Amino acid sequence: PPEKDLDWNDQGVEGSYRFLNKVWNLYAVFHELFKKTVSSPRASRAEGKALLRKTHQTIKKITEDMEKDFHFNTAVAALMELFNAVADYVSRPEEIEPGALKFVLENFVLLLSPFAPHIAEELWESLGEKTPIYDPRVVRPWPAFNPEELIADEMVIVIQVNGKLRGKLQVPYHSDGESIKQNALNDPKIKEWIQDKRIQKVIYVEKKLVNIVAG
Repeated sequence: PPEKDLDWNDQGVEGSYRFLNKVWNLYAVFHELFKKTVSSPRASRAEGKALLRKTHQTIKKITEDMEKDFHFNTAVAALMELFNAVADYVSRPEEIEPGALKFVLENFVLLLSPFAPHIAEELWESLGEKTPIYDPRVVRPWPAFNPEELIADEMVIVIQVNGKLRGKLQVPYHSDGESIKQNALNDPKIKEWIQDKRIQKVIYVEKKLVNIVAG
């Protein structure tokens, strides 16, 4: 943060060097694929959708950190977090959707460019781009996030019985409270904990948990 003093540490340089090497190596692996791939902001599989959502969340985070708070350290941390998500995604080749992956890595390079402009230009070219990121003849907009893409398709609701964790429920993100409570009561594992007991109250904490009070 700009209001903090900076204590120089050689390990910080080493950490950044290792990170950029990982980034470079990942782009090198997919260099040939990107030559014949059209970028797409859409994915059909759950894994691809989750990565696209993470990308939009990262764009929002980095934009706000840089424009409002000048917290470049947390912006870089968010960038590293996104890269970890990409690395996890490509570790399962059968799940990769090339168009969505290229879209993510295009935005990743643009987000990286203020912090590491030289390597970002090389990575940008590896994606098949013909004009540099910082070309005075081209007004290239900063990546924009889609608010609708920030919201998950599904959410995990914790189920408690008398305040103790007894299960979890995966439901559509926009599910209403009553249906979530009913699904919790009908869950086979939860039925084992509440059988032969009288349900006194079912408490729903929005988008977080259901607590079944039984005795």
